[in-house]
Amino acid sequence: MEYDAVMFAGGRLLVMTGGSMKTDLLAINFLNTLEKIERVIAEQPAPFIAMVYRPSPLESILKGTPAR
Repeated sequence: MEYDAVMFAGGRLLVMTGGSMKTDLLAINFLNTLEKIERVIAEQPAPFIAMVYRPSPLESILKGTPAR
């Protein structure tokens, strides 16, 4: 039902996933993913729903942030 509402309204919805990850780490992961998020928003016409996953351990090492 919520999916239909987003699509009907022509919305763009980003859903952050992180399981039991603490809020501060979710925020860091969001910032680390911001370039990709902006690219998706620019390239993908509305409506859409996109999942934003936490980075893999390798991506976290390369960015210098923990992936817990």
